[in-house]
Amino acid sequence: MIPNDPMKEKLIIFLLLFTAGSLALLMTRKSLANPAKVLTGILPDRVGQWTAEPGDRIFDPETIFDYIDGAGEVYIAYDMRSCLSRRFAAEEGPAIVLDIFDMGSSENAFGVFTHDQDGDPLELGQGALYRPGWLSFWKGRFFLSIYAEEETPAVKKALLELAAAVASGIKDEGPKPSILSKLPPAGLQTRAIHYLRHPMLLNYHYYLSDENILELGPHTDA
Repeated sequence: MIPNDPMKEKLIIFLLLFTAGSLALLMTRKSLANPAKVLTGILPDRVGQWTAEPGDRIFDPETIFDYIDGAGEVYIAYDMRSCLSRRFAAEEGPAIVLDIFDMGSSENAFGVFTHDQDGDPLELGQGALYRPGWLSFWKGRFFLSIYAEEETPAVKKALLELAAAVASGIKDEGPKPSILSKLPPAGLQTRAIHYLRHPMLLNYHYYLSDENILELGPHTDA
């Protein structure tokens, strides 16, 4: 019988641990590269009478303009990383489109959510709004938009069910921008708050100047 070689055993253990660690790091980097795509595992394939069409679409900061030309600038201004779009179809009724935007941080996701505050508030995610045919909410680093071209009772029910399913699948929440704590609470109208980091967004809500005189940018809070 050949005696055990302690050095050989240590080398084998080291190689096994190194390989496992490398695979874990690779998987982590792959997940962080596109967190929105990772969410495909928690997205439902069916909601009510609507079934997901095959082939989710993924957009980055360059290709997003091919998908939502005219509105892509808003997401880019909030440092959008990627967008996953899933379309649901039914034999009767309009299609339902789910868009999940990875905004890189909860602060940016909150900012996109505050860009358009029309609608009725819902207890969903970390904040949600509903208006006929459209539901939006944010949670963690994600902003989500669920849209249908026509409003019916069945459509509204499906939008609410889909939003609830996705919101429960996103486990991590995130903080709101710390600058909000600077606002005096007395008489504060929260629905009038717009968090932003780009002069284009400021001019949309309150025109100030064609120049970036406040020096807003990716690392400033306004």
